[in-house]
Amino acid sequence: MTPGRGDGKVLRLPEEHDLHLSALYHQTEAPQPPPGLEQRILNAAREAADEVARQRQTRRGHQVPLPLAALLLVAALLLPLLLWYGYQDEFSYPWSVPTAGPVEEPVAPIPAPEFPEPVAPPEDNATEPSPQEHELAAIQALIQSGDDAEAWKRFRDFRMSFPQHRIPDALLDELAGVRTRLLEEAGGP
Repeated sequence: MTPGRGDGKVLRLPEEHDLHLSALYHQTEAPQPPPGLEQRILNAAREAADEVARQRQTRRGHQVPLPLAALLLVAALLLPLLLWYGYQDEFSYPWSVPTAGPVEEPVAPIPAPEFPEPVAPPEDNATEPSPQEHELAAIQALIQSGDDAEAWKRFRDFRMSFPQHRIPDALLDELAGVRTRLLEEAGGP
């Protein structure tokens, strides 16, 4: 006897078995959510949205408008300076301000600032050239003799030693040419 044939059990192929299970699933009811679950979800979502809106409104209530913040910042920075220099009582306008009462003395105009007298350049025959002028003449002689590298080196040393000394425009033009030639020799730009 073959198993499963005479004992009342039916042997099924896998395809038939799947069809049988599928039919059994279709006979049962699909699981349904409990009643009122959708309403509770919607209510929770509305409450969360309302809470976010309240938080945003609270944050906006504590913010200061940008122009007012800028005004406060400038005032906080300038007030100590004004108090330090004592301008709160001494500031006067250079123009007259109309008043409703009797006319008072006109406000004195603000005096123009005093500048030091310009220093006249030294005359050629008046004094002997300074050591700086001797060095500039030596640099110019090196340029004219064609020793660009030495002229440039001495000019850099001169500029480091005397950064405020005025260099004549003609010498600056010659030094620009020296720099160009040195860069071309080195293969630079």
